Parts: sequence; C-alpha cells; structure tokens
Amino acid sequence: MMDNKSIAASLKLGAQLLELYGENKFKIRSYDQAARVIEQLEAPLTSFEQAEIEELEGIGANIAKKVYQLSETGSFDELERLLSRTPEGILELIQIKGIGPKKVAQVWEALGVLSLDDLLNACRQGYVAQLKGWGQKSAAQVEEALTFYEQSKGQLILPHADAEAQGLLDLLNQCELIASAALVGQLRRRCATISTLDFLVVPHHDPEAVAQYLDQSGLLSREGNQHQWLSRATGVPVNLHFTQNAQWYQSLFQLTGSAD
Repeated sequence: MMDNKSIAASLKLGAQLLELYGENKFKIRSYDQAARVIEQLEAPLTSFEQAEIEELEGIGANIAKKVYQLSETGSFDELERLLSRTPEGILELIQIKGIGPKKVAQVWEALGVLSLDDLLNACRQGYVAQLKGWGQKSAAQVEEALTFYEQSKGQLILPHADAEAQGLLDLLNQCELIASAALVGQLRRRCATISTLDFLVVPHHDPEAVAQYLDQSGLLSREGNQHQWLSRATGVPVNLHFTQNAQWYQSLFQLTGSAD
C-alpha cells in the first residue's frame, strides 16, 4: 500500500516523462497539480474511493482515475507505458536538478545521449554547446550539474540523509506487511556523511512481499534480486535487513555498531 508521498512522487515522475516526450503542457500541469494536492493531504489517500478523489480541489476525473489506480496497485497504465519506452539512463538524467526533461529530450534526439556519461562527454567535447538554443554558458551549467551529481551520488550529508530516511521509515511503518522498522547503521550512529540508508525490519510474513511493496513506491530502484535499492532522488543505496522479533535487540546492536 502506497503512502501519499509515494503517490505524489509517481505523479511527478509521470509529469517529467510526459514533458520528455513533448506531451500537452496542460496534461503535464494536471499531473503536477495533483501531486501538490496529494502532498498536502493529511488523510491517507488509500482510504479514498475514486469518487472522493474526484472531489478534491485541483484533481479532475481523468487524473483521479490514475490516482486511484496508483493507490490500489502501486502504478497506473500510462506511467507503465512511459517507463517501458524510456531507457534507464534517460530516466536518471531527467531527475538531475538543473537539467530537466526538455533538455534531456533534445540531447537524446540530436546527439544520441543515453546516459550521464554520454551527456558529460558531449558537454566536454563541445557538442552540446553547438545545439540550437544552447551555447557555451548553458552547456557549462549542465556540465556543472552533472559533475556535482556524479560527485555527490551515493553520499549525503546528515541533515539531507535524515530527511530522506524519515520518509522511507514512514513508508515502512505504514506498510501492513511490517510489524516494526527502525533506522540502523550510519544514520543511527549519526555519522557526518551517509553512504547507505539501512533499515532493520520485522516482516509479518514473507520479506519478498515487503520488497515488492518498496518496488511499487516509485522512490527506489531495485539492485539485482537482493534486498538492496538505489534512491531515485539521490542515488544513495538503501538496504533492508530482515529479522524476527526475538532477535530484534541483538540485530539492532549488531547493525548499529561501527563497521570498523
């Protein structure tokens, strides 16, 4: 079951993908508007019927149908269609601050850029600056944004890590498949910089069901078949450590102790 933050994040991703493919600006705006409305809701959207979602100010009937499907299944048909035609590298690029879907679409079409490395190389070799509407200044700004993202990828300062981890912890605690969850590792030790977000989880039943719940949140991308993900927003690895109630305190102690 998705929380409001996850539903809003999926709608924002949908808006970015629509912009990437040059869809109608009013349609894009309706996705963004719905995301803002949902972020401000106090009541969980999963308790709403579709007719109740339609009554929310700023959400029309068409978007309400997608939002209801999101709350019930973790995704919606149009989002899946857009994701299926989008390379993983392009998906990463559109979410980097300072670039945006329109610019990504242009370099994808004109230069065949498919990844962060492709775009960084195109900037350094001068190809991006030669594109219509760009120039040296815009190309330099994009290169700077890419370099900053690459250098900070996989690492957060403590206040930023706290904010992201709390959102994920709230997501876990709202899941009916989970008996209890807590932060462990670097965050619990209050390290100045955080390279992984680690959570200790007691599932009611199958840990894989919890993993699938996180897959559907739209906030993370799974790394292989293990219980490891990458944050779509920051690139920081996210790890779930499963245990049982009887081993909770022992696991908490073991996973909080220094890796040194």
